[in-house]
Amino acid sequence: MADNENVRGQARQRIQAKRAAADTGPKGPFLQENPPTGGLPRMSAEKTSVVFYRNGGYSMVTALGVRHVDRPLLARPYTVCEIVVGTFVTPLRIELPAAGSTAFFKAEVDIEWEVTDPHLVAVQAVKDVATRLTGKPTTHPTPVDLRAIIAEHARACGVRQISVSPLCTQHDNDRFFSHRAGDAGRQLGVLMLDP
Repeated sequence: MADNENVRGQARQRIQAKRAAADTGPKGPFLQENPPTGGLPRMSAEKTSVVFYRNGGYSMVTALGVRHVDRPLLARPYTVCEIVVGTFVTPLRIELPAAGSTAFFKAEVDIEWEVTDPHLVAVQAVKDVATRLTGKPTTHPTPVDLRAIIAEHARACGVRQISVSPLCTQHDNDRFFSHRAGDAGRQLGVLMLDP
């Protein structure tokens, strides 16, 4: 009996450790997308950088080296996606109705999943954003002009006078402070009606 309690206690501790690791780590495998800075991205055992080229093809940069796939000769990179590789734990907690009753019971499960293809993660994440913003299907990561998309949506909503600033808070750091310059997780857009 004591052995069963000990085994249950150890299992509970392992589950709590996995949950704590899931809460402190990244919420998903796609970390960020950056313009190329020249040279190879930083390498680590937990991260793979996927470099996309203008005329097609890509390279995967890992701690073990670089693997080029369909990379054209003299290709110029246009974006670099950082992907976390390895195993992730996603907790799922839900209340389910009990059969034939108005009562509910709690169900909990930890789903473990592994990133085995960083290129697919990058393509799906970037393609999904571009498709959602433009409504046009894409087959590879596509640069998105947010200013043009916002202006187009405003025109479609009947806005007649639109002014688009050429300034960029991310790249004009001498003029503006920007969280985007170091943190790809936050962004704010403002539309204002002038009566």
